[in-house]
Amino acid sequence: MEYKELISHYHMLDASGGKVALWKINPEICEESSSPEIGDIHLILFVISGKVEISIQGKRRSLTRGYFADIIGGKSVRLVSVSSDVRAYSLLITESYLSELFKSKPPFPLSYVTSLVQNPVYAVEESFITSITNCMDDIEQVILNPLYYFQEAMLKCRIWILFLQMADIIQQKTQEEKNKSEESNRKTMLFSQFLKLLSEYVKKEHTVNFYASRLNITPQYLRRIVKECSKKTVSTWIEEELLREIIRLLLNTDMTIQKITDELNFSEQAVLTKFFKRCKGVSPLKYRNGMEA
Repeated sequence: MEYKELISHYHMLDASGGKVALWKINPEICEESSSPEIGDIHLILFVISGKVEISIQGKRRSLTRGYFADIIGGKSVRLVSVSSDVRAYSLLITESYLSELFKSKPPFPLSYVTSLVQNPVYAVEESFITSITNCMDDIEQVILNPLYYFQEAMLKCRIWILFLQMADIIQQKTQEEKNKSEESNRKTMLFSQFLKLLSEYVKKEHTVNFYASRLNITPQYLRRIVKECSKKTVSTWIEEELLREIIRLLLNTDMTIQKITDELNFSEQAVLTKFFKRCKGVSPLKYRNGMEA
């Protein structure tokens, strides 16, 4: 459907000589058996409450509170249905108006446009909903007051602010995801380094503090990343590695229990024996003699 027909069909607020239109979506369209297709127009849709179901290139999307759709012209868009409690704004902008609006460099990075091409629908954090709603309200007030002497300039400024608000949200999300990815990579690297240190020093070092110190992090942080990466505690990793060393020495050498105690830096033989019995259910000597629990 042509742009002017869309404005008439949905009773939109028109501005800038038919280049910009604001549509406050209401439940009445639920009664329509079908809605016209919106194409070749930049469409912005923001849901404040209720639910709006749209079709983008034949793919249906359900938008609830806080969902934002910023659909670049050229895509086939159709409004399928809305809930009875819907409150939403839609802004339709022609390509010619966008060209006027962004004669020079757009007020947002190219990455914002790239993200829209990949995913034109995204959820806005609750903390941003009020500010975006205010942007839409401001645009509506300017359109509703044709007596403004500088109405055209005021409208352009408010649409610029809306685009900047949207771009800022995307930029913050992108940065958060980048930070999370970097933190995740750092945790994986530290966990890998911990395992390497463990295999190298477990014979002599049995404390969390030692490994945290070698990694230049706090014991609390080491405990957290090891738990996140392996679902096991640092102490469990140390104990399991110690146990493997004890079993290896028991089965593959003729070292006495006291020698093994010294080799693995236990304070005394009784401590090693108690540790081994807790893990395996029998004493080290009985285990060596094949008397497993």
